[in-house]
Amino acid sequence: VTIQVDSLGPPNQTNSCDNPFKVHAVERMHDAYAAKSYLENQSYVDDKRIAVMGWSHGAWTVLYTVDKNHMDDNVPGPFKAAIALYPYCEFSLIHLNAPLLILIGGEDDWSPAHLCKNMELGPESSDEITLKVYSKAYHGFDFEGTDTEVKGHKIKFDPAATKNAISQVKRFFE
Repeated sequence: VTIQVDSLGPPNQTNSCDNPFKVHAVERMHDAYAAKSYLENQSYVDDKRIAVMGWSHGAWTVLYTVDKNHMDDNVPGPFKAAIALYPYCEFSLIHLNAPLLILIGGEDDWSPAHLCKNMELGPESSDEITLKVYSKAYHGFDFEGTDTEVKGHKIKFDPAATKNAISQVKRFFE
């Protein structure tokens, strides 16, 4: 079962590239937890196996979603797992509350891989980060047919990185 959350539609923002802070990751985090709450109440969903996954701005949101340090008392229990594809790794995860897989391109200049490599876990984190860097891949490496520039950043499909990422995701969820 999957559910796709649209955090940009209600505030009438067509994309997060124009102004990534108009709908901040913290707001989107609450949307992710609302979706989790909805899924937990569906009879056909195993409420102990709900994960969160995001790409780019959504992946940045995933980082907030799994760091208890950014949550308030209204946020329910943690996700079982989290996957972030090319997130902007701007902070250390003080209290990671779910296993986290990060998949990112080594040539990504929009969400630089070195920021994710330098991300630290706080002493209260009971889960781990798995980081996979695709050395020659760019931002959006899994957007089939894409080879363009957006706001000066290269976005390019990489079939080998995509194939491996699909495999990584399946293994992680298993």
